[in-house]
Amino acid sequence: MSRLPGCLAVLVALGCVVSMHAAVAGAPEPGPTGKFPCAATETGNDILGDGVGNGDDFRTATLGGHYADRGLILAVEGSILTHRPANTRSDELLAIAGWAWGQEDPNLGWRWSGFIGGGVRVDRYLAGDEIQNGLHRGLNVDEVKLTYDDHESYRPAAAGSFAVGWLGVPSALDLTGWWGGQLVGAGQYALKGELIAELGPRLVLVGRDGSYWVGARYHWRDGDPPSATVAATGEHEDGWWINSGTYITPMDWGGWGYQVKAGINPESRAAFGAIGAILSPGTVPAGGEEMTLQHDLALYQGGSFGVQLRWYPTRMNLGDGVDGRRCAAVLDYRFGTEPDGRLSLDLSADDTLSGADLRHDQATIGWEEGYSSPRCGPFTFIPYAQAGLGARLEGVVSEGNGTRAQAVTVVVRGAAGVRVFCGDVFSFGFSVDGWLPARSEEVQLGASTVTLNDSGWAIGFHTAAEIAW
Repeated sequence: MSRLPGCLAVLVALGCVVSMHAAVAGAPEPGPTGKFPCAATETGNDILGDGVGNGDDFRTATLGGHYADRGLILAVEGSILTHRPANTRSDELLAIAGWAWGQEDPNLGWRWSGFIGGGVRVDRYLAGDEIQNGLHRGLNVDEVKLTYDDHESYRPAAAGSFAVGWLGVPSALDLTGWWGGQLVGAGQYALKGELIAELGPRLVLVGRDGSYWVGARYHWRDGDPPSATVAATGEHEDGWWINSGTYITPMDWGGWGYQVKAGINPESRAAFGAIGAILSPGTVPAGGEEMTLQHDLALYQGGSFGVQLRWYPTRMNLGDGVDGRRCAAVLDYRFGTEPDGRLSLDLSADDTLSGADLRHDQATIGWEEGYSSPRCGPFTFIPYAQAGLGARLEGVVSEGNGTRAQAVTVVVRGAAGVRVFCGDVFSFGFSVDGWLPARSEEVQLGASTVTLNDSGWAIGFHTAAEIAW
């Protein structure tokens, strides 16, 4: 296998575009093995959480990361907060230093770990409007014209987190990977200000080159928010969240890799997603039979995003996938704006939509058939076709007023493309994806009629890492 430092540079660049998001700002959390990653950066945006429920509001974007060395952890996180209904905004910055405790090396059985630290929380103008609108201009998106809250707050702050749980090996399977469950919590307190906390369970899977978790958290707050925009953001984030995440650290990257996280509050439709670079998050030692997985990140025509997991059963891949058949079970999720998703709606003067988009969420499970070419220098070419079945949700979203209409239906998905492997771990490629919903629905918005869940297609660009589990 060959090293791919250029891939890491691309991921770091992506991580610096917009933002970071910890579950609670300023409180890094232990990973699925109970270990704190040695270093991490995250860039997050509410539009990376889902499609239909997102109006680019409240915790719009974040940026930050942490560094851990012999128990010492330094963490920083900045957020851009917007409250469009009130036409206001604020910026937030947390800088925390503290100590971690618990076991460093991954091990089976019960384990616990945590972090506590202190620092400062700042709420005031920090050029968030210039960052957001600079990005919007680069993407040819409407600029956001809001007024900053009239406040400046500098307060001592404390933050902490913990994870307690159990890891084991599936008794019926001779596999390398571990599985288990954890109770995870995090909190932040600003002196004479807000108290913010989260607590909930998660299921975890840990493999040779990566880990995955999914769970639920309850988020609550108390105290005195420093401004009206901060208070509105906190109210929007309160309640139960469903969240998931993954660390991917391919073997030949020297412990470096990338992370992807997402969460949604089903009641308020608050959503957030993040991507970034990570160093040494903790994986399991060699042993047992390995499963081969590919973790795919995609960007589709029109501005939608996708995550795809492909599992390659060894017995169904001729020659272990070299110069022969490559077939896989496929789990695909995508969300964002449709290729023709910008809408100009003819509404009455008192019901104006500003920057209306047609957005979607789509999840399918299916199968891939592909063929692996003979190696050509460092490259291997894999043409493939996919088919899947699942559900699709479409909705009209305006920048100022949120979701105006939505509809859900069963959908059939098909795709064809080519994947180019660089060495044995990393690949990039292109695809043409199409979707055929079981039924469409017409909705009336003012004087305009909009068709939801119409059939369509889009071109996609993909990057993927192959990992051992």
